Amino acid sequence: MDDVIGILALILFVVAPMLDKKKKKVPPELPKKSKRRGISFRIPELRHAGESVPASVPMPPEDTGTSDEILLQQEAELRDETHTAAYEAQRKLQEAATRAEEEAAYERAAKLPSMQPAPQPRIEMTAAKAREAIVLATILGAPKAKQNMIRRPRTK
Repeated sequence: MDDVIGILALILFVVAPMLDKKKKKVPPELPKKSKRRGISFRIPELRHAGESVPASVPMPPEDTGTSDEILLQQEAELRDETHTAAYEAQRKLQEAATRAEEEAAYERAAKLPSMQPAPQPRIEMTAAKAREAIVLATILGAPKAKQNMIRRPRTK
């Protein structure tokens, strides 16, 4: 009995749809949706590309009104830039003068000598001073930073 039910189910679900000869109605030519999403564009045709224009073809007159406006705008921008640069240079000179004046006033108030270094006294080296330096170096020994290196030489 189970075999018969299985065969009937097979015929019902597999064979019956194959025997159904009715065709489904398809609506007439619906526009297909593009698989691409986003902005679409067309490449323009390049007619007469690379050909020279004959002299007999009249050229459209140039619009001089917009070019004059552009020139005026560029001149105004140039004037603004030069004015700004001149202002910045003047401001820097004033700041430098103010800074120098403040430093001079500070030195006068603190009674500091000018910032020139004092000359170092010259030491005359004589034979007696050289002997004394050698004796003192022997007594004092090597500096502590180098003592460790003198005892144990560095190994690689």
